[in-house]
Amino acid sequence: MAEPASRTKSFAGKAATGQIAPFLALALPAGVVPGTKIGSRLSRRAPTHVLRYALGVLIVAACARMLLDLAG
Repeated sequence: MAEPASRTKSFAGKAATGQIAPFLALALPAGVVPGTKIGSRLSRRAPTHVLRYALGVLIVAACARMLLDLAG
């Protein structure tokens, strides 16, 4: 029981000091909810090799972005 209370207090503290960007805090769940529904439907219909390729491309793109951020 202590952990949910601790999380709530932590969130309240971050919100009170302005460390949470309201737009991003609302945009994240707004994208996650429909994205999970669409993704679950696509993953059932798409062949395994296509899903593996898509995941690989996503991981390489994320790595490239991180490397560019580090370099620049």
